Amino acid sequence: LGGQIDCNIRHPLCIAAALQFLFTLLTRTQMLDCLHHNNTNSDAALHQVFKLSVNAISTRKTDGTDEYARSTMRITALKLLLIIVNLDQSLSTAKIKSLAPGEIAQALSTIRGVANVDENADVRKLASYLTHV
Repeated sequence: LGGQIDCNIRHPLCIAAALQFLFTLLTRTQMLDCLHHNNTNSDAALHQVFKLSVNAISTRKTDGTDEYARSTMRITALKLLLIIVNLDQSLSTAKIKSLAPGEIAQALSTIRGVANVDENADVRKLASYLTHV
């Protein structure tokens, strides 16, 4: 199933839809454990989703994708990154936090970078707001 189908699955709007699903799941359950699947523990899954969010936010212009699709993906990734960090910091008070301090710093650095230089005004506006929350 390579070729055209593979390219469409990796389209920024498809990625944005998957990220939005994860955002909704985490927001409604208020639990990071809902990311647990089969043999993957919730910490490993959390780190995968965290990396996916950071990478999606950092995605720059690529051939063949429009600015609307890329900005939608980055806005959704910003929201997901926010809920991941928020839940990790608020729910992990009694136990060891899943995200390392370096990962929190990476998230903040990524958000600040987008707030300063993103090509889309809506992405910059959301990122700027998140840096002041």
